[in-house]
Amino acid sequence: DMLEQKWETNLYGVDELLVQLFVIIGKLQEVLKGSINATTLFAQAEDILLKSSSYYQYLVQLKSLLGDVITSAKTQSRQNAQEELFGNIDALLWADPKANYSLEEISQRFHVSQPYISKLFRTYSGQSYKDYVLEKKVKLAIQFMQANPDALIKEIAAHVGIEPLYFSTLFCRMTGESPSQYREHHLAR
Repeated sequence: DMLEQKWETNLYGVDELLVQLFVIIGKLQEVLKGSINATTLFAQAEDILLKSSSYYQYLVQLKSLLGDVITSAKTQSRQNAQEELFGNIDALLWADPKANYSLEEISQRFHVSQPYISKLFRTYSGQSYKDYVLEKKVKLAIQFMQANPDALIKEIAAHVGIEPLYFSTLFCRMTGESPSQYREHHLAR
């Protein structure tokens, strides 16, 4: 808008306009926390300016360019925040594999809704929260079995916070073998 006002009153020539445009893009980069490439954006805006046959054409194209950049940066910022939240939840889940956080507990701890967390897990893991947690617990159990080949099944189940009978059922469902069969077939003693 500032450029529009100055150009309309003929206070800026093309060179002066480019200087002001560079300043504005620099401020835009600060506001968007570096999520845009100012050099590329300036080159695009300069190209539009040099190819425009009229002030109106330039203004429309510049506003469109800047609008697209701002929308893209906001989307990227939102995605970064979602990825960070997913990473923080994941880190909490595996800081203590014995812990069994419910979706409600995670929701309260991170101050977001349960449906939002469910959506995050679908987006970033391709699974529901519950399926993600259970699959990861089975993978941790396998790692524990590898590190402790003589551990009892109940010790392995306790290590990942699952009741032994359910653990065996879950393990079999996810691997196609019982924990004992898996150890026998896949782990060298």
